[in-house]
Amino acid sequence: MPAGDLFTSRASPGETGELVGTVARVTYRSESSGYTVLRVAPEGDERTVPLVGRMPPLSVGERIRARGRWVEHPRFGLQLEVDFLERLVPRTREAIARYLGSGLAPGIGATLAGRIVDHFGESTLEVIERRPEELARVRGVSPAKAQGLARAVRENARLRDLTILLEENGLGSHYAARIHERYGSSALTVVREDPYRLARDIWGIGFVRADALARRLGIEPEDPTRVEAGIVHVLRRSADLGDVHLPEEELVRQTTELLGIDLLTVERGVREAGESGRVVREEDRIYTHGLYLAECSAARYLLRLLEGEAGEEDALPFSEEELGRQQRSRGIELSADQVGALERAHERRVLVLTGGPGTGKTTLTRFLLDLFDAHRLRLALAAPTGRAARRLAEATGRAAHTLHRLLGFDPQTATFGRDESNPVEADVILVDESSMIDLRLFAALVRAIPRGSRLVLVGDANQLPSVGPGEVLRDLIRSGSVPTARLGHVFRQSHRSGIVRNAHRILGGEMPETVDPGQGDFVFVARDRPPDVASEIRRLVAEVLPRSEGVDPIRDVQVLVPMYKGDAGANALNQALQDDLNPRGREVRAGSRRFRVGDRVIQLRNDYSRNVFNGEVGHVDSVAENGGQMAVRFDTVVELPAAEWDQISLAYAITVHKSQGSEYDWVVCPLTTQHAILLERALFYTAVTRARKGVVLVGSKRALALALRTGRSRGRRTTLAARLRGELTSAAGRGQSEGFPCR
Repeated sequence: MPAGDLFTSRASPGETGELVGTVARVTYRSESSGYTVLRVAPEGDERTVPLVGRMPPLSVGERIRARGRWVEHPRFGLQLEVDFLERLVPRTREAIARYLGSGLAPGIGATLAGRIVDHFGESTLEVIERRPEELARVRGVSPAKAQGLARAVRENARLRDLTILLEENGLGSHYAARIHERYGSSALTVVREDPYRLARDIWGIGFVRADALARRLGIEPEDPTRVEAGIVHVLRRSADLGDVHLPEEELVRQTTELLGIDLLTVERGVREAGESGRVVREEDRIYTHGLYLAECSAARYLLRLLEGEAGEEDALPFSEEELGRQQRSRGIELSADQVGALERAHERRVLVLTGGPGTGKTTLTRFLLDLFDAHRLRLALAAPTGRAARRLAEATGRAAHTLHRLLGFDPQTATFGRDESNPVEADVILVDESSMIDLRLFAALVRAIPRGSRLVLVGDANQLPSVGPGEVLRDLIRSGSVPTARLGHVFRQSHRSGIVRNAHRILGGEMPETVDPGQGDFVFVARDRPPDVASEIRRLVAEVLPRSEGVDPIRDVQVLVPMYKGDAGANALNQALQDDLNPRGREVRAGSRRFRVGDRVIQLRNDYSRNVFNGEVGHVDSVAENGGQMAVRFDTVVELPAAEWDQISLAYAITVHKSQGSEYDWVVCPLTTQHAILLERALFYTAVTRARKGVVLVGSKRALALALRTGRSRGRRTTLAARLRGELTSAAGRGQSEGFPCR
C-alpha cells in the first residue's frame, strides 16, 4: 500500500484531515510565496504523508500540526492540501537532533547536532534559546557556531509564534511566510501594533482581512489608526476603479459605511490624515499622496514641453517635396487631415494624434517617422504593453519597446531609471495605444523626455480608458492646451470592412449592420437565453470558426465579455472553453483553480518582481510533476508556484477592459441582459475594434440596443485637464512635494 495509508486509507478527495507529525523531507519550497511540498511522518507511524500548500519555512525534524483538505494528484496520489499549519516544539531527543542537524544553521550537521542533544538532552532547545554560551561545552561547537544556532532557533521560534498568532486571530497561518519575509524579525511587532500595514504591503490580505485581524487584536472601532487606514483604503479602492481623487463628502460617506462608525469621527480622521500628509486635500477633493504627486508631476513636465516651444526655432521645416516623394513611392495619397497632422507634428513639440479605425493612424505614423528620419532625428517607439509594442514594430518596420522598458523600469525597486536627470536618449518619442496609459505611467514618461525633444501620442480617444487610475488621453484632448490632430476621414478600402463601418455606426449610436454566419465579417447570431448564448459561443469557437475560417481557436479567437459573472460571463465560459479546446493538457490544481499545459492565461496584477504586468496574455508552458510550480510563457517564461496562481486566470474569455491594446483575428462577444449594468457604447466600441478579420455577436436584440447607450457612467474623477489649463494654481493641504509643485 502507498506510504501514509494509515491516514489516506481513511480519507477521500475533498474530505478534511488533520495530523501531528515530524517533517521527514522538504521536496520543494518557493521562498517568494511560501509554497511547499514536503513529507511528514505522523506520530505513531513510520510511513510518511505528502503535504502541499503555502507554509512557513520548515526544517527536517520539526514537529508540526497540519489541517487541510485531501486532494488526489494524478501521479503522487492522495495528499493533504494545507490551510493551517502550527509549528510545535520537538519533544523527543531524536526529533530535536534531526531538527538541529537539518541545515538550520551553518556548521551544524547531523553528527554535531547529535553531540549537542547527547549533552543537554530534552533541555537542548531551552539552552540554545536562553543560554547559548553553554553550547561551548560540546566538542566542536565554537562561539560563532553557538551564536548562529541560537539565532536560527530564535528566528524559527518567532515564525512559529507568528503562525500561531495569525491562526488564533482568524487570518490564516498560510500568510505567515509572506509576512515574515517582508518584515523579518519585526514581523510580530508589526502585526500586533499596526496590522493595517499588512493591507498595504502583503499581496492577498487587503483591508477587510487586516481590519478583522486588528479588531481581534483589540483595536477599537474608532481608533485613529483604523479610521486613517479606512480612509486610505477607500481612496485606493476608488483608484482601482479609475479615479484620481474623491470629493470629501463622498470619501466620508464611503468610509463611514465601511467602518460602521459615526460621521464626525471620519470627518475628523480626514482632517488629521491631511495634516499628517497621508492624504492631500485640495479644495473639496481628497487624493492619495502618490496620485496627487503623479498628477502634479505630469502637468508640470508636460507644460514644460509645451512652453519650451514658444520660439520659431522650435519648428521643423516641413518639406512638401519630401512628402510628395514618399506618397509616390508608396502609391498612397494622404487626406487633407492627414497632411495637416504631419504639419502640426513639425510645428509643435507635443502632438496627440487620434482617430477611429480606418482613418489612417498607422499609415500616418509611417509617414511621420520617415519625415523625422529625413531630419536625422533619433526616434524612440513605445507602447504600454508588449503586445501593442510588437504590433507597432510590425506596422512601422522599426524597433519598438514597452514604455516600462523604454523608461528603464527596475522590477526590484518598482522605479524608473529614466527621469529628468537621466532622460530617454531620443529626439522624438512616439507612443501608440495611448488610451491605455494611466496617470502614473504618463507622469514617468513626460518626466523622462529631454528638453527640446518631441512627444507624439497616438491613440483612439473613444476607447475605454486605462485600467489604472486617470484617463490621460481624454484629459489631454479636453484640456485644449495640447495640440491635437483628429483623423475623421474613413478611407474607401477600410470602409469596405464591416468592422470599420460598424465601429463608426456604434460611435454614432446607430445599430450595426450584421450578417449571418459565413456571409461577412460582422455576424449576429440571435439567442435570447444566457445559457443558449453560452452554448452557441462554445460551438462557434470550437467548431464553426476553425472549420469555416481556418483559425486556431486558442491563438486566433478571443471571447470578450462585459463581466465575469453570469452564464455567459468570463468565469463560466473559461471553464467550458478549457474543456472544449484543451481537454487533454497535463493538469494542475490549487484549490478551485485548475490549469492545463497549453492553456491561454492572462496576468491579473502588476508583478514587478517578474516584470509581468496586468493584462498580459500568455500560455501555460509546463507544470512540475509535483504540481507545485507552473511555467507561463509571456514575452519571457516566468515560474509561478501554486500559491501565486491567483495572479493569473484562464483567458479563453476575458473582459473587454483587459483586451485594451490587443488585436485578435476574430472576436466573439456575448450580449445578454444579465450584463445590462455594464453594457454601453464605449465598451461595445472597444470590443468591436479589437478584431482584425471578423466579429461575431451572440445574444438578444434588446441587449444589442443596450450596448449602444452612452452617458450612463460618469467620467473618471481627474483634474489633469484643469491643471493643464491653469485652473488649479495652488495646492491646499500638506504633503506636497517641493520637487513637483502644482501650478
